[in-house]
Amino acid sequence: EPYSMEEQFEWMELPEQDDIQGDEALTLLGEVPGITLILSDISLEGDATGLDLLQRLPPNAPPRIMMTSLPPEHPLHRQTLQKAPVLRKPFSARELGAYLSPHEA
Repeated sequence: EPYSMEEQFEWMELPEQDDIQGDEALTLLGEVPGITLILSDISLEGDATGLDLLQRLPPNAPPRIMMTSLPPEHPLHRQTLQKAPVLRKPFSARELGAYLSPHEA
């Protein structure tokens, strides 16, 4: 059964960072030590997309996983899938865990 984002972050014991936009995410990536994974939605508030964020990440950025409720045939979904794994929403805790487990330290 799908869980809300809050429940998923609680289950995985991850800090949740709501409403961080692309530029702010890039700034945090450079300023906050210990970021080991980027988990972002493809659809973001404003004009930028998760694909824009992926394209602006530095070469040494941590692994990234994108998530979306866009259908697989949507151009933005297909383009993003070429750059990073994409987790379809809604998803279960088990599905999220399967995507995250290869990236855990």
